[in-house]
Amino acid sequence: MNKGLSIKLCRFGKKHQPFYRLGVLPIYRHPSRQFVKEFVGWYNPITKEFNVNQARLDYYLDQNITLTETVKSLLKKNNLLKV
Repeated sequence: MNKGLSIKLCRFGKKHQPFYRLGVLPIYRHPSRQFVKEFVGWYNPITKEFNVNQARLDYYLDQNITLTETVKSLLKKNNLLKV
């Protein structure tokens, strides 16, 4: 049951030092901190580090939550998305 939620990248960090968190938030909202229901992981594009709470990600995927294309590609690249 999709409750109008999606998993998106939410940008944090300083100027020219991006850091992203994978946030669960309503589909129609811009990814800002005030609307995020839960953070399920993070991604640092500078060091290419990627970390996900697999239990929470599986829970939301079982709920048929949509993923943005960027999040899908990150999960596939790190073999975390069951195809």
